[in-house]
Amino acid sequence: MKKYVRSKNSMKVVSLTVPQEIRQKIEEMAETEDRTVSYISSRLLRKGLELCEPTFAQK
Repeated sequence: MKKYVRSKNSMKVVSLTVPQEIRQKIEEMAETEDRTVSYISSRLLRKGLELCEPTFAQK
C-alpha cells in the first residue's frame, strides 16, 4: 500500500507493509467516508505522529 504524506509542503510516496486486517479497516474507512485509501492513511499517520510527538501538531 502506498501512502502520500506531506513533508515540507510537498507530497512524497511512502510504502508501508501492514497486516491484512489493518489494510481492510483502512479500506472500509475510506469507503465509509468517501475518501481515498491514501487520504485515510495519511490522516492516520499524521494523528499517530501527533500522539507520539505533540510538537508535530504545531508544524
